[in-house]
Amino acid sequence: VSQSRYAFLGTTSKGSAQVALANFGPDQKPVGIFMKTSGGEALKLGDFPVGQATGFMNLEPRQTEFIFEHPTLGKKSISVHPSNSPTCILYSTIRIMPPEKDKPAEPVLAPQKLLLGQPRAKGYRAINLCTNLIVFSVDGKKVQCKPGTNESDFIELSSSQRATIAREDGTDPITYSPEEPSPFVVFFYPTADKKFFGWTAQPEPAITK
Repeated sequence: VSQSRYAFLGTTSKGSAQVALANFGPDQKPVGIFMKTSGGEALKLGDFPVGQATGFMNLEPRQTEFIFEHPTLGKKSISVHPSNSPTCILYSTIRIMPPEKDKPAEPVLAPQKLLLGQPRAKGYRAINLCTNLIVFSVDGKKVQCKPGTNESDFIELSSSQRATIAREDGTDPITYSPEEPSPFVVFFYPTADKKFFGWTAQPEPAITK
């Protein structure tokens, strides 16, 4: 899959929360991601360049804390509990805080949690994590994707097993044709140049029978 590397981080007991991790920050600096173990140790999962996402992993049935560390913006943490986040992706991004009295606007590291909803059998959908409308094509048909950061903001791209997704200028076409009808979600994320956007595709967790 273009612009995406997967690190499958293992599984635990059946029925626990499933989570994937990613760095969708708009700058080019890698973000370190850590997971707190049951013993309280911060286990480093790696330094994630922009656009990198892991495969989904199962978590133990307990609240689990993840720490995101930006090389210049410091650390921020976010937690997942299986009871209210059954399937989600945690990703780092950067937000510009509005100026305050005697303080200019400044960037801050802002980890986000995005719920994926119920597992699906097949098909492709997308979510736009940028601040502007994105236009692209799916199997030759023009599609518009509005900005969004919630489960309800996903747009359906294709219900077929095979799909070709390309920018409207014709560059970077990606064709998905998995051997199994696994569903995919496509993430569009901002880059340092506001005229452009990055994208990566993530295979969603399979339906558990």
